[in-house]
Amino acid sequence: MNDEIRAAIENSSKSGQIISMDVDCTASNLWSLLASIIECDWEMCKLDGNTVDVCGWTYDTPKGQYDWRIIVQCLPTTV
Repeated sequence: MNDEIRAAIENSSKSGQIISMDVDCTASNLWSLLASIIECDWEMCKLDGNTVDVCGWTYDTPKGQYDWRIIVQCLPTTV
């Protein structure tokens, strides 16, 4: 799962597009998962019960913009 998220972030960074993905997690534990793999400034916003918008940037990024953005649909296989 970590490799899939890293790949989505890298793809978004290279393409400049928002990448959507499904992840086997809950919205509440996604934060911890992201904190363990993301090495820049980032924020996440819950869009609805299971969908989370995550974007990241560095100090070189113009204010109000981001370097990458992913939309994560949290689909836990167990609750």
